[in-house]
Amino acid sequence: MNLALRISIFVLIFFFSLGQIGRIGLGDYPIFIHLYEMPLAVFTILAMFAYRLTFLKNPRLRMVHIIVVWTIMSFAFSSFFYSWYENGIALLYLLRLGMHILFGFYFWEYLSHESVLFKNRLSIAISLLIVWFTGTMLVQYVLYPNIGNIAYLGWDPHNERAVGLFLEPPLAAAFLVLSMIYLFQSKLSIIYRFLSIGILGILLLLTYSRGALVAALVTLGYILIKKMKFKQMGIIIMSALLIFVFWGKTNSESTNLFRTTSIQSRMTDYQQGVDIWSQNIISGIGYNHIRFEKEKYIDEVFVEDYNPSHGIASFHSSFLMIGVTTGVVGLVMACIILLQLSKVSVFSHLSLIFLSIISLFDNILLHPFVIVLFVFYYSLSSRTCFGILKDAEINSA
Repeated sequence: MNLALRISIFVLIFFFSLGQIGRIGLGDYPIFIHLYEMPLAVFTILAMFAYRLTFLKNPRLRMVHIIVVWTIMSFAFSSFFYSWYENGIALLYLLRLGMHILFGFYFWEYLSHESVLFKNRLSIAISLLIVWFTGTMLVQYVLYPNIGNIAYLGWDPHNERAVGLFLEPPLAAAFLVLSMIYLFQSKLSIIYRFLSIGILGILLLLTYSRGALVAALVTLGYILIKKMKFKQMGIIIMSALLIFVFWGKTNSESTNLFRTTSIQSRMTDYQQGVDIWSQNIISGIGYNHIRFEKEKYIDEVFVEDYNPSHGIASFHSSFLMIGVTTGVVGLVMACIILLQLSKVSVFSHLSLIFLSIISLFDNILLHPFVIVLFVFYYSLSSRTCFGILKDAEINSA
């Protein structure tokens, strides 16, 4: 069993390294999966047999139990207003989200039973994964800066932006910042740490993701305030202002930090979300019926019917998506869980500050890639499990 778990983890990492090019559609249906999700499901199922559900009895997970039950109830209540076809597709996405969350719990439990040698090998594999994604992002930015020719596949036509195998600037930026926080907490020498973080930071600027830049600056500012380094904070603020003023204005709409088209599209998206949410404020429309509600707002087809837009099944904000699908009750419980999780380790504390802010502008918090990355980094850097992070540990971040 242990050998099978190890193999499934490394197969998962291999397919995960394919990024979004490992994303495949199932026939003519609006159903998409990533190749890594198959070994992820295998690992989770095997781990369920190996470790049962004993660790779920932890009282600190009570809120998780409640929100799971509430999400299922919300879906069941809303299913009466949708066809069997729509409910079937929505159920598949609900199961996928549940599988990723279960993977997170079982992966941490699994590592707690593994040897130090295996954990070191796994850390090396994750480090190689960071190098791989960083390298492919550099190559893409230099040799393939315009990915507009894959717009027919449902991706946004980004130009002169570092996206790598993630194909989406906010997702690529989330990888970069989470990796920086992970490396910041690692045991690498100071030279390697800051050299790596510097390279990732430059790539972060080249994503031109304004939500990510704001979230990263707030997270960095939080660290400096905790360390009482106000001089360095002033330097960072002045540098950020100079970047926005002298580097943010370009002739290309894609790399113009002052662009307004994306702001307008987001405002329209938020308005649609509020309108749909108003149908059932308390329990929401059920996870994930968003696609079928948003289709009512579409007046023209931007991509082929057999390959619909990848953004139609969600909203730009993860919190708006949670509120629309599970209602006010689900949103409040999700925020409580995030707050509790942020107290577990230094990594979770800093990363959730970043993820919460960027998820106000983009659907990052619920993205399967981000969930898996968070699980890997968190599990390899956590100091305690479901404990309370002491103020001294936060201040040392």
